[in-house]
Amino acid sequence: MEPRKKVIDAVLEIYRIQYRYAEPSADFDALMASGETKKKDWFEKYYMDQDEQQTIIEMVVRKYKLAPYERRSVSVEVNLGCSPNTSREQWRKLTKPKKKK
Repeated sequence: MEPRKKVIDAVLEIYRIQYRYAEPSADFDALMASGETKKKDWFEKYYMDQDEQQTIIEMVVRKYKLAPYERRSVSVEVNLGCSPNTSREQWRKLTKPKKKK
């Protein structure tokens, strides 16, 4: 498999797992297909603890047997990309139902 393809496949698998276990749970492929992922800051509506996210990243890069530079590339892409929100407080503010006037 081409090195860059392995990195992209690993990143997508990480997102799929993260959103499956996020609050609320979501199907990442369905989000992409529906166009939800094109909306500004869409990923902030989902929460996952930072340690849990890191565990998933480590699990997937081991599975793909990525070289150290590829591991760094995946980690940067995921952490600066569209991973779920890691701040429970911010997530609660964003997902709090709006009061009707």
